[in-house]
Amino acid sequence: MTTKSTQNAAGFTSADLSLNRHVPSSTSKKMLARLKAGFRTREISNTVFEDLLEIIKALGFHPLQYNNWPLQFMGTVEREKKLEELEHKWNRTFVEHKDKIETCLSRRADIITEQVSPWILSEGADMKVGQLTMLDFGTGDGQVAEKISKQGISVTGVDVRDYRHQGVEIPFKTFDGYRTPFNDGQFDVVLATNVLHHEAQNQKAEAEIRRVLKPGGRFVVIETVPVGNSKHELEMDFERTFINDYFYNRILHPGANVPVPGTYDTPSGWKKRFGQWATPEFEENLGIDIPVIRDFHWIGVFRKFL
Repeated sequence: MTTKSTQNAAGFTSADLSLNRHVPSSTSKKMLARLKAGFRTREISNTVFEDLLEIIKALGFHPLQYNNWPLQFMGTVEREKKLEELEHKWNRTFVEHKDKIETCLSRRADIITEQVSPWILSEGADMKVGQLTMLDFGTGDGQVAEKISKQGISVTGVDVRDYRHQGVEIPFKTFDGYRTPFNDGQFDVVLATNVLHHEAQNQKAEAEIRRVLKPGGRFVVIETVPVGNSKHELEMDFERTFINDYFYNRILHPGANVPVPGTYDTPSGWKKRFGQWATPEFEENLGIDIPVIRDFHWIGVFRKFL
């Protein structure tokens, strides 16, 4: 297995820490309680404040806006008693800037495509154009899948709802998050980019990925991973990551209603799970690689057992 950049700027080593923290926060009540608890912890709130500043700067807003909005958002979280009211208030703020936000998010698709394409294209090096099949598991807006399909790969997207961006034309199916309408071993490659931590029971989603991937097929995964050099640091970063994840998916995407259960794991945790049915081929800590998402990302490439 090739391992690259085993330690990122935060001093996180991918091989040592693993924290079993799969406590779903999928209901509105649980999500709001978790947000409040995070902001009431000074260590977390100080870090999140800086993260929100950077996110709003990356979106290209005026300094007067990004200097005030983080504190206003944190204050709204503390005051509101219902998550729906919180989201309604802040969705109205950002829906006015939908075009600006979508332009920035399209750059996110370019970054991810560049990160995953080599591992997908190399799998089809000896195949004719369109012969290699790939499932984009949790395709989201579909922009990454669309870009990969234009490189001669037969791509199908699947998600719990149709979030596809205008102009995305890949074949698409909806599913319940756990069971897709595909045959066993149907795909040469399965791609899952920042998907599994959106499933409250992501072990079931992982099992489905394993089912539809052919024996000897390649699994390419990017996940949001909390970081830390101690158990305390890791626990704090789980909550920082949850708040940033919530802000990105539920505030910057009005009406999308993306689940944010917060079922994250560390690279070593994910490797241990995937290693039960696949051989690791490559991994890299990507760090904070996308300006509008202040979370640490990790890529892993695995080969399903024959």
